[in-house]
Amino acid sequence: MKSIQKTSAILILITLILIGMLYLWEKEGRHPESTIVTNIIKVNNGYGYQILNGDSLLIEQKYIPAAVGIRHFVSRKDAQLVAELVKYKLLKGKSPAISAQELNDLNITILMPQ
Repeated sequence: MKSIQKTSAILILITLILIGMLYLWEKEGRHPESTIVTNIIKVNNGYGYQILNGDSLLIEQKYIPAAVGIRHFVSRKDAQLVAELVKYKLLKGKSPAISAQELNDLNITILMPQ
């Protein structure tokens, strides 16, 4: 009987702690997914992106990462696709580095110099 009471008390305590944590999390309005945001920026003859955590700038990418030479994104859409991939990697605790294969998988347009 004491074992059941002890188990019930532990479960109630854990439940109360979780409810308290959720309350504080909601009250602060800080969800990990929403604190990291992307911002598309206009640069010279194209686009780039920024990754922000709240008010802190984490990454400012004015050129296409992993592209040979200095190449800007040709469209907002391309910049947004790569920025969202970087955001996803950061949220998963992975390196935000982008590979040429990932650019290819996302069908990112890379214009060659004239």
